[in-house]
Amino acid sequence: MRKNIFAILTFLLLFLLSGCGSNSKPDGDNTPTTDDPVAVEMQNNYIVQDANGINFTLAIPITKKLNSSYLVTLNGYGLTVNGCTMSTTPNYTPVTLILDGKENSVETLYVTGAFDQNCTVAGYTFTATQRVTKDSNADTRPFSATFDYSNPGGGGGTAPSANGYSFYNATTPLEITQASTAYDVKVQVLLDAHPVVGKSVELEAFPSIYGDVKSYNVTTRDDGYATFEYSSPEIMPANGSTAELKLNFQDDANKTISQNIML
Repeated sequence: MRKNIFAILTFLLLFLLSGCGSNSKPDGDNTPTTDDPVAVEMQNNYIVQDANGINFTLAIPITKKLNSSYLVTLNGYGLTVNGCTMSTTPNYTPVTLILDGKENSVETLYVTGAFDQNCTVAGYTFTATQRVTKDSNADTRPFSATFDYSNPGGGGGTAPSANGYSFYNATTPLEITQASTAYDVKVQVLLDAHPVVGKSVELEAFPSIYGDVKSYNVTTRDDGYATFEYSSPEIMPANGSTAELKLNFQDDANKTISQNIML
């Protein structure tokens, strides 16, 4: 009897020891712990509605909070808007947001959708599936962030101007990490805080050592965005170099508004 008790106690001791001494998590474990570093943060940005209050756009900048040895991806998005009901599932671009740059680099998710009626947005909650990969290890878990318009201490970007023409949701800064690679440079043109369709935006000429664009003049789409197809140079400047592009728009009174894009 004593032998049996001793054998059981030995087995239990070995079992407890086998569960200690390791802080690693298996691939796909999505149970957060207090020791886990924050992988990404959502930058608060305001939803832009059209003049009828039905169609909307939203640019969601996501900041990477891990260094370049980590690859972070987001997909499987969800958006809940306080004060409004969506008539259809929003469109998200890109389908998978890839953050493979250095710490504090930013990638932007663009959302378009429609409400079932004219409504007043009071804020929103954005959700996604977050996957962090380093070497052969990976961790997948839910991500959620909320922007409450009524919270004065909650941060958030400046609301779109409700007086005249303005630029909004510009792709800046844009981190260039690969030579001879295509990137989108985007800016949204608004009139009284609503998207402007069919207006021309011009990119000023810049030295070819910083790359090239397919066209220096583009027209805004239904969502108000003007998108320039930029290509990085074949020979990259020294790491840490910066360049500044300038976008111009001429309003109905021939007044020019400008937006700088930092590369």
